Amino acid sequence: MNPIALLKRPGVSVDWANGQLKLRFVKGGLTKDEIETLRQNKPLVGGRLLLDKLWQAGYTLHLQRRSDGEGYFIVPRGQAHPGVDFPSLFELYDTFHDQAVALLLDMCRLGRIHPEDFNSREAWPIQFVDSNDQVLCETKGVATITGNKADKGRG
Repeated sequence: MNPIALLKRPGVSVDWANGQLKLRFVKGGLTKDEIETLRQNKPLVGGRLLLDKLWQAGYTLHLQRRSDGEGYFIVPRGQAHPGVDFPSLFELYDTFHDQAVALLLDMCRLGRIHPEDFNSREAWPIQFVDSNDQVLCETKGVATITGNKADKGRG
């Protein structure tokens, strides 16, 4: 069961409030097993929420290699829209940054994009699916590629 696909269902949403993820759904929107899947995948859900919140705030996201060469971190660039709740956004970033990076790195791997060539801004959906048409990773960004062409997935 894909937790990202569960979050895309009508009437299902997740938000960050008082330092916790809050799952909201309409009655009958999720089964007990699906709710448990989301609970078991809390870091993934939080990472996805962080990406969404950064895009909604108006940032372009870039991946930058850490100075020690071990992994990457997200660099939000640009100016945030008025009214962004920065304390909440920073807390969400602090809590789920590593999982958000993992999601972007998965997207880069699936799209054959070198992580340092990746940047995204809210524009149109990119969706990567496996051979069974299960959504592996989806974003509201544009992958801007320098150098090698990337397969942006199907869908």
